[in-house]
Amino acid sequence: MSAGRGIRTTVCLIVLLAAGAGARTAIAADGKGEHAGDTLERHRRHVMMNHGLIMALQGSNLVMLSRMNLAPGLDEVTLKHGQGWFGQGKKFIEGAGPGGDPLVKDTLALHDAMQAVLKELEKMKPPGSSVEAVTMHHMCIALSHALERAVEGSNLILLGRMSRKEGGEEGSVVHGRSMMADARILWKEIVEGSAMKSIHGMGMSSKTAAMMGAIHRLADAGRKVMELEETMAGGK
Repeated sequence: MSAGRGIRTTVCLIVLLAAGAGARTAIAADGKGEHAGDTLERHRRHVMMNHGLIMALQGSNLVMLSRMNLAPGLDEVTLKHGQGWFGQGKKFIEGAGPGGDPLVKDTLALHDAMQAVLKELEKMKPPGSSVEAVTMHHMCIALSHALERAVEGSNLILLGRMSRKEGGEEGSVVHGRSMMADARILWKEIVEGSAMKSIHGMGMSSKTAAMMGAIHRLADAGRKVMELEETMAGGK
């Protein structure tokens, strides 16, 4: 065998081995192949954590609605159930979290980001009676709804990728991406839209109004969760 031919043969083998390694990595990332069990377990953890956050967000919104004191007799019911759901969701996230495994960095990052959101929601105060205060209260409820929609979309994508049926994941993934896109649109309209600009124009800022500061902290924490969810779901 000539030297030139030997070099060409070696190069071909290296390319084939690299392609094989890439294929195995891609298969493992989709929940199939030799590391499928680990990938599916991470997907399962993320789905369960997402469910806990959804429950907590729904509970928080019930609490915030009750604190507007617009429905005597009903406000007490929504407050009680909202506080219960929030607490259950928080425990659910803890139970499904990384469990001290330092190798599951993405799961740990998502867990910490979710905890930051819950921390901000727990500190939310009842709104004042002014139009500005009620508007900011509505903003918090809308932000929670947008984040809930994004997380639900992420779960649809993760569940779709866990499907072992050829093509069985397509509808779930497509709808999940649509939900996440809608959530980003709503999020941007709340944080950067006319209502926010109007309130800032009245002199309300993170430095002059406690509620505005709370909204910005919630927005920052929620944005981190959405970014992580999008990364885990395979990008925008």
